[in-house]
Amino acid sequence: HSIPSDTVCFPAKLVHGHVLQLIEKKVDRIFFPVMVAMPSDHTKFTATSVCPVVQGYPNVCKNTDDPEGHYGIPLDQPTFHWFDTKMRRDQTVRWFHEHWDVSRKILEKAVTEGEKALETYRTTLVEDGAKVLEDVRKKNEFAVVLAGRPYHADMLVNHNIASHFTALGIPVLTTESLPGVYDQDVPKHTRMEVKNTFHMRMLGAAMIVAKDPALELVQIVSFGCGHDSILTDEISRMLHASCVKEMLMLKLDEGD
Repeated sequence: HSIPSDTVCFPAKLVHGHVLQLIEKKVDRIFFPVMVAMPSDHTKFTATSVCPVVQGYPNVCKNTDDPEGHYGIPLDQPTFHWFDTKMRRDQTVRWFHEHWDVSRKILEKAVTEGEKALETYRTTLVEDGAKVLEDVRKKNEFAVVLAGRPYHADMLVNHNIASHFTALGIPVLTTESLPGVYDQDVPKHTRMEVKNTFHMRMLGAAMIVAKDPALELVQIVSFGCGHDSILTDEISRMLHASCVKEMLMLKLDEGD
């Protein structure tokens, strides 16, 4: 059960441990879909592509960990192309109805509840972010925006990096909690062809930070992510084009 340790990012390596933990718990089956596209959350353009590692990792786990072959635990790997929310709903309902024999009525209700929960989560993040920004502006202080991918919110992956700032009294915001991050006109300000919604958030965050004296930008990078070799340079360039701020780039992996 091995993978080349120097050719993939730390979050991907953690997947194997997670799968093995599920095996130890003797679950009935493991659901690990192949995500080719996800709905864009930007209001001005569409970015639906998913990282190639994320797309391919269900197959990597199938061939390295092989839960069914070694432990008799089936690994479900449907391929989803969620280019918009309608396709997300339709493909999810169809797959679980056809393969798990769950009624369409129950599935439609479940998806609706999931969409409501997701919207509440996103709205709450932005509202709390706005409160933090209002507070630092009143005090003439600043907050740090931690720019990264969703897995960088995990405390193991990010080594609880936020605590290093909060211990100094510096509030921390994620890109998702930054008001207006989904409304930035990124294509007019970047030289990149942005196809990934997480990249869009980081570039949008750079645009907001460049204009707001109450914000500073920190990017978290995990070794093995080829996108970051371009993305980090572009974020820095966009900052320098509008202000004199410098971005702090932190490489966080298993050995740090």
